[in-house]
Amino acid sequence: MPRVSEQTPDAREGQSEELVKSLETATTPAALSTALSRLRRRTGQSAISDLTQAAFPGRLKDDLVLMTVMRWIDGEVLPDTWLHLKNLVRAMGATDHEVEAFHRAYTRTVDTHLPAWSSQDLSALEAVSRSSKERRASQRDWIMAAVGPGIIILLLTAYTAGLRAGSPPSTVAR
Repeated sequence: MPRVSEQTPDAREGQSEELVKSLETATTPAALSTALSRLRRRTGQSAISDLTQAAFPGRLKDDLVLMTVMRWIDGEVLPDTWLHLKNLVRAMGATDHEVEAFHRAYTRTVDTHLPAWSSQDLSALEAVSRSSKERRASQRDWIMAAVGPGIIILLLTAYTAGLRAGSPPSTVAR
């Protein structure tokens, strides 16, 4: 669980108001990142792995979720859904008012950077289809990965058999 730093209620309330105010004008992943960092500092600088475990319990089986959360906090990418960001800010100890401000900022940021998707849940979008050329290249790679080692084994076996067949039969002295 995230640690809450020792602060007076007035100090926390002042920081909360500042955070909400900064979120009201946020329209970029960098602005959301700054807000996440401020919230994280206020909660006592919990390790990102601890925050990830708290936000997504049972999903920290590999480093993929952890690296994704790190990219959100660094402002490199946006979370693919509001619910993912909501879980993270809740794990960081955000108040209900702050959660609402994060939601508005997330929606605005998605609208600004992805206008064609207009606040849709990005996880609901269909996958972009690859061109037939890319599919053929991918299929060729998979075929080579599966067939290549078999061909090598076959060649080595044939070579070994050829060496044995080409040697004269051994004669045993009687």
